[in-house]
Amino acid sequence: FPVSRSLSEHKAANFWCTIALLPPLKLKQIWEVDALVRLSLATTIASVLPSSAMLLRWPSRRGFLVSMCASALAFFLFSFQVHEPHILLPLLPAMLLAPELPAGSCWFAAVASFSMFPLLERDGLRVPYYVLQLALILVLAAFESALPSGAARPLPTSWRRICAASVAGMVVLHAAEALFAPPARYPDLYAVVFSAYASVHFCVGLCVLTCVQWRLVAT
Repeated sequence: FPVSRSLSEHKAANFWCTIALLPPLKLKQIWEVDALVRLSLATTIASVLPSSAMLLRWPSRRGFLVSMCASALAFFLFSFQVHEPHILLPLLPAMLLAPELPAGSCWFAAVASFSMFPLLERDGLRVPYYVLQLALILVLAAFESALPSGAARPLPTSWRRICAASVAGMVVLHAAEALFAPPARYPDLYAVVFSAYASVHFCVGLCVLTCVQWRLVAT
């Protein structure tokens, strides 16, 4: 969608929209709508297939929840037309994994809320959004600090650093949005940047979920 369009007209926060935002990759100028629909269908099936195949071959309760989250996230990312609130579909199985992966589930919830900020801000929910995000970050930190010294951490050190960098990026974007007005030519610039930033996280999350399911199969 063009940056200059009204936020209420967006079909935002999906992978193909994010790719279309990049000047060299405006897919609507390269292919017809029918071709984009087929491309979206093929990409969605390809992204869902590995998780579904592993679940059918090696079924388990934990694998079922991971596959639900991965499949819903794939549909959110690669479907032809997606609205921001559809991120709640992969968020539900992610929350069901919280007893086993509390830190990862809290981080995913924070990114999901971040991706919906343009809609929430438009509806006057900026303050509740900030309160929710702060609560999620505090819960995420509490899981780490509550562990005794030397205990196994819920997230490896490398992933804890990635989560910290992710949260820091969200804070920076929020600070920029609050302090600097967007250019008059691009009034929805921050909505686009927020969607793109969240989409990168969701793509990484899909890869991580597929790897987690593969590790479950291997063990």
